[in-house]
Amino acid sequence: MKFLASQVEHNSLEDLSFSLKVDESVANEAIIKTLVGRFLAKKPVSNSLLRAVMGKVWRPKVGWKMQEVAPGYFIFRFTRRAKKSADMNTMPIWVQD
Repeated sequence: MKFLASQVEHNSLEDLSFSLKVDESVANEAIIKTLVGRFLAKKPVSNSLLRAVMGKVWRPKVGWKMQEVAPGYFIFRFTRRAKKSADMNTMPIWVQD
């Protein structure tokens, strides 16, 4: 048992802390590639169905992500700049800046 204890590194909470430096260019790039939206429906829709429909409508590049952050509220993260064109605002599926 003493051998095993000697092989384990002992850390305190202070050893696990670190600080982050704000990188505004990274933050701005993340914002440019992100859309936030709300899905309005009378009945709940599964995330997999919503993702499939949004993928067909938007046709984003591979690697996009969809995350429900609250019931009916979603964050869409794209691998390239998010399209914010007039056509998307006229689609039956919502998109707002």
